[in-house]
Amino acid sequence: MKDDCEESDVKSNMSKKIQSPSVQISSRKDFSCSICDEPGHLGRDCREFRNTSVERRWMIVKHMGLCTLCIFNHDKWPCRSKVRCEVDGCNGLHHSLLHPPMTEGANMEACCNSHTLPSKTALFRVIPVTLYGENKRYNTLALVDEGSSTSLIDNDIAEFLQLNGPREPFEMRWTNGVSRTGTHSRNVEMKITGFDQRKDCELCVARTVSKLDLPAQQLDADKLIEEFRHLDGIEIPSYKLNTPKLLIGIDNMHLIAPVASRIGEKGQPVAVKCKLGWTIYGPRPNILSDVHFLGHHRCACEECSKADQDLNQMLRENFQLEAVGVSPVRLESKDECKAREILEKTTKRISDRFETGLLWKDGAPKFPSSYAMAYKRMKNLESRLDRNPRIREELQKQIDEYVSKGYAHKITEREMSETPPERCWYLPLNYVVKSKKPGKIRMVWDAAAKTKGVSFNDSLLKGPDLVASLSGVINGFRERKVAFGGDIREMFHQILVRQEDRQAQRFLFKSDVNCEPDTYVMDVVIFGASCSPCLAQFVKNLNAQEHLQEYPAAADAIIRKHYVDDYFDSVDTEDEAIVRAKQVRRVHADAGFEIRNWMSNSPIVLEELGEVDSKTAKSLDVISDTERVLGVMWRTDIDSFVFSTEFRDDLRPYIQEGAWPTKRIALRCIMSMFDPKQFLAPVLIHGRILMQDLWRNGIGWDEKIGPTHYDRWLRWTELFPLINNISIPRCYLGRLSSTAYGAMQLHVFTDAVEDAYGCVAYFRFAEEENVHCAFVEAKAKVAPLQYLSIPRKELEAAVLGARLLKAICENHSVAGFPKVPHHDSILMTVTLLFP
Repeated sequence: MKDDCEESDVKSNMSKKIQSPSVQISSRKDFSCSICDEPGHLGRDCREFRNTSVERRWMIVKHMGLCTLCIFNHDKWPCRSKVRCEVDGCNGLHHSLLHPPMTEGANMEACCNSHTLPSKTALFRVIPVTLYGENKRYNTLALVDEGSSTSLIDNDIAEFLQLNGPREPFEMRWTNGVSRTGTHSRNVEMKITGFDQRKDCELCVARTVSKLDLPAQQLDADKLIEEFRHLDGIEIPSYKLNTPKLLIGIDNMHLIAPVASRIGEKGQPVAVKCKLGWTIYGPRPNILSDVHFLGHHRCACEECSKADQDLNQMLRENFQLEAVGVSPVRLESKDECKAREILEKTTKRISDRFETGLLWKDGAPKFPSSYAMAYKRMKNLESRLDRNPRIREELQKQIDEYVSKGYAHKITEREMSETPPERCWYLPLNYVVKSKKPGKIRMVWDAAAKTKGVSFNDSLLKGPDLVASLSGVINGFRERKVAFGGDIREMFHQILVRQEDRQAQRFLFKSDVNCEPDTYVMDVVIFGASCSPCLAQFVKNLNAQEHLQEYPAAADAIIRKHYVDDYFDSVDTEDEAIVRAKQVRRVHADAGFEIRNWMSNSPIVLEELGEVDSKTAKSLDVISDTERVLGVMWRTDIDSFVFSTEFRDDLRPYIQEGAWPTKRIALRCIMSMFDPKQFLAPVLIHGRILMQDLWRNGIGWDEKIGPTHYDRWLRWTELFPLINNISIPRCYLGRLSSTAYGAMQLHVFTDAVEDAYGCVAYFRFAEEENVHCAFVEAKAKVAPLQYLSIPRKELEAAVLGARLLKAICENHSVAGFPKVPHHDSILMTVTLLFP
C-alpha cells in the first residue's frame, strides 16, 4: 500500500518552510543585539551567543524572553519565521543554534539494534490506517507496540493534519539506559480509522516526535494467506515497503485490543483483529535478516515531573473559582451516587445529634496493621513538642476537652480484644497553628498517611459536593438592606460516627512522657478525612428539611445560604433579621449545632441576638486558615466589601522589597489571592497572564524569571497597595428601596484582547427619577495557548458572558427575578474592559 499523495504534499510544504526567510527586518543597523547590547546584529548572529554551550543558549533565551525560532524579542506577536532546525534531520520548532547535542553513548533515534547475527526476520504488528485532522486526512502505517506506554506520531504528519495541543517536554527511554528527550513535543488528538474506512472514527491521543524513524515494512497479504491456511478468509490490504508514521502504545488500548485471532502452528505468523482491522505479525519462516529492531518505548515524563503535576493540579484547583457559576452542570458519578446511598442508609437521629457511617469504597475495609506507622509519627511529634512545651500543654488540654465533650474516649480493653485487626486504623495526630488566630492551634489527623501503600483516605469515598455555591451565597447576601450572619462551632465534631466505624479512627498520644502512649478513639467526624465535608453538609441539610414545615424560611436559609459552616443572609428589615436569625439558631440546636459569632450592619440586630463583642470585619474566605496576600472582607461599619493586602512573610521580599522571584514564588503569590466574585479582575488577570507566559517559555519552577518577566512582575505588584483603597457596596440597592427590583435591568458587557477575555455584569435600578447601578460580578480568563484571532476571542468572551448572565438569573432569590433571560430586561453588550 502506498501513502496517499498527501505525504508528498507534506514534503513539499516542509521544503517551502525551509526556504522561507526568517523574520523580516528593514535594517539590522536599526537594532541592537538583545544579548550583548551591541548594535548591528541580532541575537542569532551574536558571537557571544554562538560561542556558549547549547544549554547556556537555552537559558539565555528563556531568561530574556526571546523567540526560540528567530532568537529575537518580538513580544507576543506571532513569529513570522518559517525556518526549522534541520540539524541531523531534526524538524523541531527551534533555531538550529538551540538543537540539543547528542549525548555520549545515547542513541537519539527511536530504535536500537540489538545485534547483527543472521536470524529469521519477523513481521511487526503494523496496521494500515487513515488519520483525520480538521480538514485533512492522511493514509499511513501504524506500528502497534504494546511495550510502549505512550503513543507517538511523526511531527511532520501532525503539522500536515494541523493538529494542535499543549507543548509538554517529555523523555523516552529504552533498554540499556538509552533515552531521548523531546523538548518541543506536543500532546495532540486526532481521529483514526482502518485504511480508507469512513465510519466508526475513534479518538487517538499521541505525543509528537521529530523524525520518528520506525523500521520500514511491507506485506504481500495474498501470498501469506495462500501460504498459511489458518489465515484464509482474512481481509487485509497489502502494502509495499513503507515507513510507519504512527506508533500506537497501550495508552490507546481501546484501538488495539484483540477482538478475534487466528493462530497457526509454532513458528508461523498469527492474525489478530482489533477496531482498526486485521493485522498479521510474527516470524517469517525461511527469510533472513541481519538487523533486529527492539521497540520498547516508555514515556518517563510522569516520573520526572510528578512534582510539577502536583503543582499544576493545585493551580487548577485554585483557578476553579474563576468558573464558579459559569461552568457546565456536572452529573453525579457512580462513586458519588454510592456515597449518597450510604448516607441515606446509615444516617439517623440520636436525641439532639445525628449519627452516620463513614463512606467506605468497598463495604467494610480490611486495613493492614498501622500501629507502627502511627507510633513512629507520634515519636516525631514528641520531638517537636519537647521544643515547645506550650503547644504540648495546649494539645493535652484539647484532648481532655474532647473526652469531656464526648468527641473521643480512651480505648477500652473490650474494644481492643473484640475488634478485628483489619477494621482498625491508627491516625497520626498533628496540629496546625491558625494564622488568623495567633496562639490557637487545631488538632488534625493525617488521614493520608500510608502503610504498605494504603491510607485511611484511600478507603473512603469523597462523596457528592453538597456545599452551596459560594457565588450564590454571596448573591443572596447582597440582595437586601439588613445583612447578618454567623458560624457554627466545631461543626464536624457535632456529628457522631456509627459504632462499627469508630475503631478506624484511633490515635496515639502520650499524657506522660515516661509512659507508653495512650490509645484514643474519635467518636465523631474528624478534620482530615476526605468524606468529612460531605457528611457535615448532608446532616446539616437533613436537619433543616425536618423543620421545613415549621420554619420554612430558616430551613431554606440553612440549606442555601450556608457556605460550609458560615451563614450569610440579608433581609429588608431589622425585625425580619431578628426573627430569621433566632429561627436558624433554633433549628441548628436540634442537631447539636451552635451558631455563634453573629455579625450584622445593624446594632439592633446584634443586641437582640445577645452579641456583645461583635467584630467589625469578616473574611469571605471562610474555609481557609492560610495567610493570604489578598482577601475579601465585609466591613460592617461601612457595609462594604474591602480588600486586605497583608503580605505574607515569605512573599514580602518579592512584593515590597524588589527581590527577584522564581516561577514557584510567582505561583505562590497568585494562589494566595482570594477574589471569588472577581471584583479585581482587571488587576489580578495580569498575574495569571504572567504565569502562563512563564509556562510557555519553559521556565523551571525554581528558576528565576527573566528580565522581561521581572519588569512585568514589578509593574503588577506595584498596584497592590492601591487595592486597599477599593470598596464595593455590599447591597445592590444603595439608597433605593426593595421596590426598585420591579424595574431592574441586568447588563452584561464582554470584551477580549490579545492575552485575555472576560465579562462584567451590572444591575440598573430606576425608582422615580433616581437611577442606580450596582456592580454584580466579573469573570476574566487567560487566552488559551493555542493561537486564536481577536474575533474568535470575542466570541469566547460572549459565551462566557452568556453563562454568567444565566448564572446570575438562577442564583438570586429576589421575587420576580427572571429565571430565564428576557430580552426586555437583560442586555448584552460588547465593549472595552481591558485598557
